[in-house]
Amino acid sequence: MAAVISWVVILQADRWDEIGFFFVGILVSIVLAVVASAFTLILLTKGQVSLKRATLMWLANAPIFITLYFIWV
Repeated sequence: MAAVISWVVILQADRWDEIGFFFVGILVSIVLAVVASAFTLILLTKGQVSLKRATLMWLANAPIFITLYFIWV
């Protein structure tokens, strides 16, 4: 979901201020990736989820990191 939002922001750059929306897309991707990782880590440290479930949650957020990869390549 977060990756879709990021790509929508980036794709809008073709229509408006290309540089500004490109950097907004990068910023949105980075913020969402950090929030997703922090949330997973907080749940893991509080013992609310097992390591296996935390890993699955982190992998569910993989599209965010994939988006970051394609932005920076």
